[in-house]
Amino acid sequence: MYTGKMTDQLDIDQGSLNLIRYLSSCVKEMEQVAVTLGKTALTDIGKSDLCTLDPFLAKATEIELGYVAPTNQKRFFEETNEFFVNPEDKVDPDRIPLH
Repeated sequence: MYTGKMTDQLDIDQGSLNLIRYLSSCVKEMEQVAVTLGKTALTDIGKSDLCTLDPFLAKATEIELGYVAPTNQKRFFEETNEFFVNPEDKVDPDRIPLH
């Protein structure tokens, strides 16, 4: 059960309407992106249509890094591999820099 301080002031009908408007807006924006990409349906959008500016997100999702040429992606991650932690490696918490 949510125990927020102002739960008694929540207007459920207005909140529901706001959520519907928000989600509808999200769908419209996704449709606009699909049209911009030359696609006819959201299901036509794939990884090759996406890029990210976050190298950690690129590594985790295998989506291309937006500021590195597609031909240099592999080399970039090989050269920066030391910054990525393999979850299978044992990490000594005393050796992790805090800043």
